[in-house]
Amino acid sequence: MLKLKEHLKSCLIPFETVLIILVCSILGGYSIWYASSGEFPAFPKPGKQNYYIDLGEAFLHGQVSMLEVPSSELVALKNPYDFAQRKNVPYQRDYSYYRGKYFLYWGPVPGLAFAGVEAILHQPPPDALVVLISYIGLSCLLSIVLIRIRTQLFPAAPRPSWVVFILAGLVNIPFFFLLGRPYVCETAILAGQFFLFMGLLCWMMYMQTVRPVWLVFAGLGWGLALGSRYNLAISILPLLSLMALWIGQEDKWKDYWRKWLLLLVPLALFVLGLGIYNFVRFGNPLETGLTYQLTVPVHQYLSAASVPSKLYIYFLSPLVILNKFPFVKPFPFSYQLLPVWLRAVSRSSGQLFDPDMAGLLMAAPFTWLLVLGVPLTVLWGKSHLGSGLVFSRRFVFFAVIFAAAAAQLLFLLMFYYGAMRFLVDLYPLLALVMVMLVWRMDEMLRPMPGLRWGLWILVSGLAILTVVMGLLGGFDISPHLFKTYNPLLYSRIAALWDGYYQYMKDILDALRFPAALHFLLHVL
Repeated sequence: MLKLKEHLKSCLIPFETVLIILVCSILGGYSIWYASSGEFPAFPKPGKQNYYIDLGEAFLHGQVSMLEVPSSELVALKNPYDFAQRKNVPYQRDYSYYRGKYFLYWGPVPGLAFAGVEAILHQPPPDALVVLISYIGLSCLLSIVLIRIRTQLFPAAPRPSWVVFILAGLVNIPFFFLLGRPYVCETAILAGQFFLFMGLLCWMMYMQTVRPVWLVFAGLGWGLALGSRYNLAISILPLLSLMALWIGQEDKWKDYWRKWLLLLVPLALFVLGLGIYNFVRFGNPLETGLTYQLTVPVHQYLSAASVPSKLYIYFLSPLVILNKFPFVKPFPFSYQLLPVWLRAVSRSSGQLFDPDMAGLLMAAPFTWLLVLGVPLTVLWGKSHLGSGLVFSRRFVFFAVIFAAAAAQLLFLLMFYYGAMRFLVDLYPLLALVMVMLVWRMDEMLRPMPGLRWGLWILVSGLAILTVVMGLLGGFDISPHLFKTYNPLLYSRIAALWDGYYQYMKDILDALRFPAALHFLLHVL
């Protein structure tokens, strides 16, 4: 009888596996419905095509330059990179131009994916294909990463709590801004995040199993991330330092270098491949094409002078609050939004911004947990300093993820261009930081049940608010796929939510609640 019970137990699917399948299925189903404007399997064709499809077709024709030929007027210019000279000349605005040919200045990996799909289907795939695959894949990877962190580093944390974090991490306005705009930059960003977390998960699998094959897959994942989004190198370097420390603690010198090479060889092969790719295109292995881009005039790519204004824009830029569906939307950017003391500095440093912006603290209220997390991080570090600089593996892991997020944030703050889509380069790593801070705080509050309950009410409330704002705000993101391609469904959804809003407003009016609650109603 005992053996039968053990056999039946071994046949059962673990609870967390069922939960992963359920959560990822919901996220995947909604993202496909959203990206297809409710008309799956048909997908809309936005006015601005995903140039990765064009790059994939160029690869299929055996060339690294785009198939489109620049106009003779552009070729005839003495300096095509001078915006004043090319102002009245026809050219592709989002391309790089070099010696009479067009190129893309984003990583080639998504283009190779589109080329592979087109070679199989014998027709161009939907613009949103790689965006959707990356988003759904990221939801699976991030779910497993969160469970691994909980089981390996925070075993006392509540088991289902990772669901709160995965929803707040992936269902929000910054992510829906990418899903609703399946263009070239959005594709590169989401593909980069997918491969970045693929490498991180493989590293965590090595931490648990100590099987060297996972080091190979970690290097492969981070190589693909770099080949999708070049600036992810800034986040990968701190992760590599973590691996060096971790392997060095457990192995002798000879085994240390053998395992280190298993990680570095696949990563180095990708770096070498990117160098060759760039050399063939521009005669310089370090040139990605950004120098020759025709998108915007650039005076300086990185500047410390842009840090204060970017901090304001990326964290405090407001949302538009409406009294009708979808109730929240990104705010049209204007230099007048900046505090007076930042305006002159922003203009003089040549900073440029996308027209639609929303700060993380406004668009994803879940990030308010960082306000609680900063003092906790200091206290956590001091507890180790007091014990003779003997850091636990858990704290080292947290510190490196924090460093990877901080390094990416610093790059975004110094980069000459500001855009809401760039927040996704940062937000998933930042979400991991917040997750570990909350789980650490949960440990500290275990002797105080009342405060512990209060913590989880706060965390759940901020997560729910982030999710609701993401679901609603996603309907008012340019190019307004639902309004344009499925106006009937959009009008029905709007009528439903507007009716609910008016019903709640009437109740508050009847009860004579203060105006502050009406503002909360706009948000909730």
